[in-house]
Amino acid sequence: MREKILNLPSISDILKEHGFFTKKNLGQNFIFDLNVTNKIVRYAEPIQDNIVVEIGGGAGSLTRSILLSNPKKLYVIEKDERCLPILQQLVEIADGKLEIINEDALNFDFRLLGKNLKVIANLPYNIGTELLFKWYNNINIFDSLTLMYQKEVAERICANTNDEQYSRISVISYILCKCEKLFDVPPSVFFPQPKVYSSVISLKPHEKPLYDADIPKMKKVVKQAFLMRRKTIKNAVEPIFNDKAEEILKAANIDLKKRPEEISPEEYVRISRALN
Repeated sequence: MREKILNLPSISDILKEHGFFTKKNLGQNFIFDLNVTNKIVRYAEPIQDNIVVEIGGGAGSLTRSILLSNPKKLYVIEKDERCLPILQQLVEIADGKLEIINEDALNFDFRLLGKNLKVIANLPYNIGTELLFKWYNNINIFDSLTLMYQKEVAERICANTNDEQYSRISVISYILCKCEKLFDVPPSVFFPQPKVYSSVISLKPHEKPLYDADIPKMKKVVKQAFLMRRKTIKNAVEPIFNDKAEEILKAANIDLKKRPEEISPEEYVRISRALN
């Protein structure tokens, strides 16, 4: 299989052969440089004997790199039917290791693929954050997630308390996963070229959420807080606690004058415990 993959035409030649053009509404930015996709996959090792899931296979550049690392099985979730003939060429030489699922990742039930899944994906720009929140609802089925986002979004996911990028997704990510930004990727490796840099991050789920957090309550509190991030935490969460916000925050030993970006994940857990 390895030799067959290495002997395939280049990604640019395959796109020309199929008369393929990217669609902006699908957030498609394909990587032509296999050195970059190989680097992404190396950070997700070990791949061999593991089940891997890729989102948006597109022209198959990242798919090739994953297959070269010899997974037990690779599932590619691809919404765009125009990509299926391109990916089918890889299916035919993958020795039964590759399966293409023609569905929208936002609507797909990833639990159907088993447990200990490794997700490796250059995520479409328009669904990346929403998809991560979806995965967080069943984070226990994943072994690791190695994901490419716009740099700004990646930094937001991995941000710490008091960072400029700190937000609700930072808080939830910290509680559910060990988060690490791995490396930046310049626009020049993509087609079409985006206007911004991208970054690859690693998310490795904790065995259980930190601080014994009630995640649905956490999400509600954090979402409300960051809707009003320039206000004090008391005023920011007032709408969900009504006139009891001050009492609840004092009981949780929270400084009423702090703003939402100054509240640590552990403090948000304490606040959320008071939510009915």
